[in-house]
Amino acid sequence: MIDQVCNIMPEEMPLCYFIEAIIHKYMKLYDFHEVQTSILQPLNLFTNVLSFSTTYQKEAFFTHGLIELEDEQKYCLRPEWTLTVLNTEIVARAKAEIQKIFYTGPVFHRLPKEHQKQPYRQYHQVGAEIYGSASLVSDVEIILLAVDLVKNMGFNNFCLEINNYGCEDCKKHSCSSEDGSLSKPRAHSKPESKQDLPHLLHFTPVEHRIDSSPILKQSSADPNYLCAQCGKSFQDLKKTLINLGTPFTINSSLQLTFNFYHRLIFKISCSTNETDQITLIQGGRFDYLASSLAHFNLPAVGFTFDVDQMIALLKQRSLPISSRSDFCVGIFAVSENMELLILQINQELHGQDINTTLLENIIPQNQIETTIERYQCQVYLILRADLILSGKLLISYQEQQQEEYLQEKIRLSEILGKIKKIKKNY
Repeated sequence: MIDQVCNIMPEEMPLCYFIEAIIHKYMKLYDFHEVQTSILQPLNLFTNVLSFSTTYQKEAFFTHGLIELEDEQKYCLRPEWTLTVLNTEIVARAKAEIQKIFYTGPVFHRLPKEHQKQPYRQYHQVGAEIYGSASLVSDVEIILLAVDLVKNMGFNNFCLEINNYGCEDCKKHSCSSEDGSLSKPRAHSKPESKQDLPHLLHFTPVEHRIDSSPILKQSSADPNYLCAQCGKSFQDLKKTLINLGTPFTINSSLQLTFNFYHRLIFKISCSTNETDQITLIQGGRFDYLASSLAHFNLPAVGFTFDVDQMIALLKQRSLPISSRSDFCVGIFAVSENMELLILQINQELHGQDINTTLLENIIPQNQIETTIERYQCQVYLILRADLILSGKLLISYQEQQQEEYLQEKIRLSEILGKIKKIKKNY
């Protein structure tokens, strides 16, 4: 039984449309292009690249839906996007020119057997990634895109934190003993027990077999461990963000739960109250991961976020998002035997590409105002027997930037012209 499925009810869909509109607007603005990968993925795509420190983490990463076909190849439901993108033609194209892509779609995880109440989880992940560029411009661009998304979704009290994990040269630079051990390693923020892990399943902790985070336990703000190149890169990034007026905090303890990031990492969070911080977006560079799968030097930077979490936060904040993003006409009757006329008007409006909402039940006269407020259409056509006999009906409509509805009687022959005029001015 799948308990933790992603069901979005009609009243929540306006939030989805709002988030989708923001995503597509800013991805287009920054010239990112959408890709889609198969939900069903070969299991070895993940097991050949990722290793897990515990059986618990491995069980939590893959969904229960393992499928074995005739060729004995095992498949699983997509648990993560980046690896699936790296298994497409994007990699070959990035060898010739920079690829700026984004994706949006479901991913699937499974909780171990002891979590029988909610063993499976689906959530909607969005991400943006740049392949083929190691420049400061790409680092800053991916951060600015993430900031624009957060700001325009209404999270004005966000906090941008940046850090630098360093590279292999930093690892050598920071060694203080002959055996190559790192000097003064700091505690890593991985979960210490099984009980801690479920809270991190939005970004399940994994480790890349190729040393993807070579100095993960070091403090990134410490100039004593960054090599000259990484130190300069981090300084240039900070100066650029300051000059662009983008506020940020350097968090030397910042850790991301996907450990294939290195060098630049960043996180955007917001406060739910005076003490709690919720991660909205996290990302960074993953050149090692991309290069190991591409089999050539492939710089890569990107970020991901959980749409379901965004929807939940927007619901908590009760932002004034209208459930009607398009012009729509509501049609209902307050008298009996109006079905044919309602359908005729509906058909005529559809012929002019005008959206309609039909209220099939007869609305009592004293509930007209409540009905109008509930369905949030811009125009309502109200059919009443005494008016229909004289060739008229009631039209109730909102003018642009007006909250109150105006109401008047019009002839049936004037309906289409009146609605077109209202729509044009809306």
